[in-house]
Amino acid sequence: MAAVLTRSAQLGAFSRLNKTHCVLMLGWAGADDKAVKKYADLYEKRGLDTIRFTSEMKAFSPKGLSEMRNMDEIFPLLEQIENRRLVMHIFSMNGIYSLVTLLHHKKYSNLFTKTDGVIWDSCPVDSKLIPYLIGYNQVINSIHKKTLESGSLFDRIGFMGGKMVFLSSAVMDAMRQWMHVSTGGNISEVNPYYYVRDHSQLPNRHTIFYSTNDMVCKYPAIRSFHEHLSEKRKKDVDVNCFTDSPHVQHLRFHPVEYNDGIDRILTFVDKSYNPNSKM
Repeated sequence: MAAVLTRSAQLGAFSRLNKTHCVLMLGWAGADDKAVKKYADLYEKRGLDTIRFTSEMKAFSPKGLSEMRNMDEIFPLLEQIENRRLVMHIFSMNGIYSLVTLLHHKKYSNLFTKTDGVIWDSCPVDSKLIPYLIGYNQVINSIHKKTLESGSLFDRIGFMGGKMVFLSSAVMDAMRQWMHVSTGGNISEVNPYYYVRDHSQLPNRHTIFYSTNDMVCKYPAIRSFHEHLSEKRKKDVDVNCFTDSPHVQHLRFHPVEYNDGIDRILTFVDKSYNPNSKM
């Protein structure tokens, strides 16, 4: 999906914040622009500009965290807002991989220092664990559902071959992580979950949306993540845990709670930059 920068033309509740901030949205695997735009609209109607981008899934690179996704398309848009601070909205592990790749880019290695809040939707989870590999298989099947249901035999064989290559690369990546740790390395140097969780520049304010009904990114790892942020890192974490919404469908199942969560984090950021705000 192409990267899109949208300038809000609406006078919303947080239009004043738009002078200093922009919302950066990194989408889930296989998301089309129409789906991610629904979330961007939530911010634009509140008066905020947005950048949205969904990177393409690819096999795990032996070079590690620095090349998890191709982020070239988003660089020109980030340059257009380089003097503004950010609120991030990260979806699923594809969004995590996109974020980690950005943070390994020389120009954007300090991106967290100009970020005042992060919304985590259905993420993150530990990519070296078997439950996540099973979730990956489900994501791939979902993205290529038409091929599986109505594609030719040749197409289905090609899909299965490509999937095996991808899943094999995920297993190899998990093995590289194990080798790194077993030889004295730090897990946060090779694993996206721990890299983000333990990042020294991680912002102070976080909002998390997840569900015990998520069959792709299992809730125990997300729960451990937000508990670590609040208890060990002493971060301000707004937790929204549901029991029925599937993966990255919390807005559809719980629109009121989702919008309220967005308002809370934006209000926090707004008051930080506008102390006299009455919101």
